[in-house]
Amino acid sequence: MSKLNDILKELRGEIGGDVLILSICGLDGVSIARESTLNDADSADQQAGRAVMALQAGKRVAEKLKLGTFEESLMTTNQVYVMTNFLGDGSYALIAVLTKKATPGTARMLIEEYSPRIWDVIPR
Repeated sequence: MSKLNDILKELRGEIGGDVLILSICGLDGVSIARESTLNDADSADQQAGRAVMALQAGKRVAEKLKLGTFEESLMTTNQVYVMTNFLGDGSYALIAVLTKKATPGTARMLIEEYSPRIWDVIPR
């Protein structure tokens, strides 16, 4: 798992100081790795788990409406961006919670770039 955490730290460094949470979760919503600036790790894990549930709902909607292959989700609030992406075969997801000062396009590009490396080190 240390390699996974190292890659998340590297990704956080590339995205910059606007990262609040980077988390890798299984489809059950349980985090297997996290890089967070939040003091409350449980809160970070809960937020990531809920984001995975929303990601799965988005995938089901896309499938039922025959909108094509679901790739990612971007949610915005008045305070943050929440980006979620399936990894590899779709059994894990990367969740990124960013401040509104972040540039979502840059974060998205970096997440796509790092996703194969993250998938390669997830224990299966």
